[in-house]
Amino acid sequence: MLSALIAEGITVSYVYFLFYLISYLKDQEAPYTDGIWLICVYSAAVAVSTLFRNYYIFLGYVIAIKMRKAIVSAMYDKVGKLSTKSLTETNSGKLITIISGDVFNVERAICMLPLLPASPLVTLLCLFYIAWGSSIEYAAITLAIWVGCLVGQALCNV
Repeated sequence: MLSALIAEGITVSYVYFLFYLISYLKDQEAPYTDGIWLICVYSAAVAVSTLFRNYYIFLGYVIAIKMRKAIVSAMYDKVGKLSTKSLTETNSGKLITIISGDVFNVERAICMLPLLPASPLVTLLCLFYIAWGSSIEYAAITLAIWVGCLVGQALCNV
């Protein structure tokens, strides 16, 4: 979770940092060394964010593989406990397809598990930058639209 929070927080911050780069470019009398420092900080932020993002995605896949092993083992234990009559009536290929499909769906959903705890904090950071850069009203409008999108997605998935 910490790596996801760091990665996404730095990403939001370096996007906001572009305002400083743009203001530097607009200032004709700014020393070029300021520009070099701004570019160095921006490049470092992009690199660190990328490293942390790849790390939490890697952790998500590791968690998914471990859970996949446990789920597959549990499913095959259940199949092993089926009665002989049930096993003779069921096509083994169909049974394997059902198990594989269920495991794939669970594994795909688990891959981004490390991002879930960081998402609300990153959203709050984004709203903070909107409020700081524009006004609290724009942040409230953005929050209302975001909540509306979440509700709409939840209704579409029902």
